Amino acid sequence: LGRRLDAMAAKKGAVPPRVIDGGITFIAWQAPIPGERFPAVPAPSAPPCKVAAPVAYVVPGPFLVSGGKEGGGEEAALARGLRDALAAGRLPCRVVPSVGAALAPAEAILQPFLVALEARAWNWGRLAGDAKGLGRLAAAQRASVASLATAAGSSWLSRRVLPLLLSPWLLRLLLAALPALCRPFDLPAYIQFHFTKVGTQTRHLVEDALQLGKAQGMDMTALEALCADNPRWRS
Repeated sequence: LGRRLDAMAAKKGAVPPRVIDGGITFIAWQAPIPGERFPAVPAPSAPPCKVAAPVAYVVPGPFLVSGGKEGGGEEAALARGLRDALAAGRLPCRVVPSVGAALAPAEAILQPFLVALEARAWNWGRLAGDAKGLGRLAAAQRASVASLATAAGSSWLSRRVLPLLLSPWLLRLLLAALPALCRPFDLPAYIQFHFTKVGTQTRHLVEDALQLGKAQGMDMTALEALCADNPRWRS
């Protein structure tokens, strides 16, 4: 998706260093989410707010911005200015050499998970109970990490060690633990609501991983097989 946005920016005449890549690490939604298990966030009542439905948010980590190589330069100065502006608004922000390299491993794990979950009507228990499905998902995630993390220049640890940890038993554990650990944020309800809405984006990201992996001579059959199980890829 980053490459697509870079192309769009270039058409508008916005080119580096005037373009700063950012990684959205916070979650926001209009409350309540359809099917949410927890009470809605109280609606704001103090004037002059005219919002009919409140917007809830979770900030699990700092917003990331690309600042290029450590040191000076216009890109680094702009990144620091953006960091300071966001911090002034009480949003934690961190400058990293490359947002793409920093977030590629997490995106590579998330996108195949979304493909598998959507194929099971967003039912976490159904996915957790599907031993063969978890095996296919773990294999697809390993292929996705190898493709995206290598293309983005992520760390050796991310490219070589992280795939070794991706296994069906770990996925089953996370499927059981994450919804409880995230309370009072209803993670399953948010995942279904948000990623149904941006399903086209998921497809673009997964297809990018497939193309990048094949271009690097990698075996992407596990990710292709996962996509074949999802109706979005059969439409």
